[in-house]
Amino acid sequence: MKGITLSNGQYIPAGATVQVPSAAVYTDSANYPDADTFDGFRHAKLREGGTATDHGRNQFVTTNETNTGFGYGRHACPGRFFAANEIKMIVARLILDYDMKMPGDATERYPNMDIGQTSMPCPDKTLMFKRV
Repeated sequence: MKGITLSNGQYIPAGATVQVPSAAVYTDSANYPDADTFDGFRHAKLREGGTATDHGRNQFVTTNETNTGFGYGRHACPGRFFAANEIKMIVARLILDYDMKMPGDATERYPNMDIGQTSMPCPDKTLMFKRV
């Protein structure tokens, strides 16, 4: 292992950890309106009233400087199109074949679990599924 010099002259020594500030990008209101609030239709809304550029930049599989879920640039995930279709099929199957709810008819979402910069649903909470 040895260090590498990037095209802009920056040197990264061997063994260095390189990180991307994804959480900061996704919660920056300059990139996404009302970024701290969950909105499952955020990208759909950005596509609705926007230009062709807005439409193209806000697709699920699009990679750009504000949407790094599948990487960015030359190293963007080549399987992201396949992954997107797999995710859509799984979600469609869940919606069509199952009734889902939280125990005790609760309707409030469980709080997220935060570990460092990562925020995710708590994996030890119970959800109920019934095949229809």
